[in-house]
Amino acid sequence: MQDRINIPTFIFLTAAILFFINFIYALSYLTGGYPNSYVWGEIFIKYTDGFIRRGLIGSLLFQLSGIINPYLLWTSCIAFIYVYFFIKVYTLFKDNINYFFTIILFFSPSLIAFSVKDKYLFGRKDILILLFIFLIMSQCAKIIKSRQASPCTWIKIGVCYALSFLAHEITLFFSLLPALLVVAASGRKKVLAAALIFVTFCFSVFLAVYYQGTEAIRDTMIADWRSVIPNFTTSGGMEYIGTSLAQNMNISHDWLKSYKFVKSYIYAWILTLLPILLFLYVYNFHHISNRVIGKFLTWCSYLCALFPAITLTKLINDFGRIVSYSSVIFIIYAIFIISIYKNNYGEIKTKSFADILDFQNIYVLIPSIYYILCWKLHHWVPLTTPSIISSIF
Repeated sequence: MQDRINIPTFIFLTAAILFFINFIYALSYLTGGYPNSYVWGEIFIKYTDGFIRRGLIGSLLFQLSGIINPYLLWTSCIAFIYVYFFIKVYTLFKDNINYFFTIILFFSPSLIAFSVKDKYLFGRKDILILLFIFLIMSQCAKIIKSRQASPCTWIKIGVCYALSFLAHEITLFFSLLPALLVVAASGRKKVLAAALIFVTFCFSVFLAVYYQGTEAIRDTMIADWRSVIPNFTTSGGMEYIGTSLAQNMNISHDWLKSYKFVKSYIYAWILTLLPILLFLYVYNFHHISNRVIGKFLTWCSYLCALFPAITLTKLINDFGRIVSYSSVIFIIYAIFIISIYKNNYGEIKTKSFADILDFQNIYVLIPSIYYILCWKLHHWVPLTTPSIISSIF
């Protein structure tokens, strides 16, 4: 066996195969659960008789139901979105990163929700959030590189933010990291941009936590959907409508007192953070980020990356999904920073020992593939068992 391989070809083939296997596996559960699995109930939440959080997709599906079947429309859309997101992120990584942890970081199940160990995760609106945030950071990176922006570009950024907030309230926890690039791209209007972001964030918190639906709204929504889907029930996300968000959260923190459970969280955090820390060290990210956006925003980026993972883990124990999103968004953010640096200052000198980690080395390739294939986080971690440990192998 050769010690060196054609890395671009191998990356593409490995990426395509792993993505296709996960895609088919998850898609089969989505289509098989129509229309009354949790994921479909969550999708069908809409704005009937008043504003309800995460209602945009359900409202659109209901309005279009007279033209095209909601099942066919959403299944087709979500499949296209996943493929599009995969290609865009793969292209970003391919153009800016050279070493083996390109694959580890992108395909580690801690870094992309598609591979989280939850057969019902596919089909949820969360992939829209990741895509909108990616597009926001992409537009901001273009502004910083060219040092100019048209009104149309800022409109695109604003629309992406607005749509992501309307699609799911969880956006507010992840919106601060791309907001740093918005501020960095604002030039002399940084204070105004920061103020607008702060107001938007506070308003989103209000909508997500306080401005809830009612039981009457839920009954109306169910009646509407039954007119389109006769066997539609109250299962899934419909259970949330008409109840306070706080009632669905574990805010007692009693689960933190379990040593075994906390230990499982620690193991998962280590497995998640070590590849990221290696990545940041090899590319000297702190120095690069300082040159691109300054020291203050660089330190803010670390805090914004940890904020959703820590906050949401404590609030709702939704560990697998949250740590996955936090990690993948921060890594994509970091790649955009590296891309901006390369555009403005030229190639990056990596740490010298990084050569031994080259993915083209067959002795690095084998354990890397093993790592990728073996570890999957759970989306929702039961409080009674340390299930993260069982998800490692």
